[in-house]
Amino acid sequence: TLDTNANLNSRAGAFVIAVVVAILINQNTPLLGGLKRVLTYGSGLILYGVSLIIMHGLPTSWVTNLLPCVIVFVFLLNLKIKSSQT
Repeated sequence: TLDTNANLNSRAGAFVIAVVVAILINQNTPLLGGLKRVLTYGSGLILYGVSLIIMHGLPTSWVTNLLPCVIVFVFLLNLKIKSSQT
């Protein structure tokens, strides 16, 4: 959301997408461990967040809603959610 100067609706939508995608990945990969799931599906987002913090600083990455989305995404990927497939 930093690249496009997004408004509040876009930032809220990005947060909802981060939550939904993380839950869907978690439910569709029940055999993967939490750390392996984070490294497989979250590593690009983590690297993007770290590079944004380095380039623009922590306050900017927090205000643009990227850092909260990354934290929630990684947390939800690491959770053990019971799936109906098991």
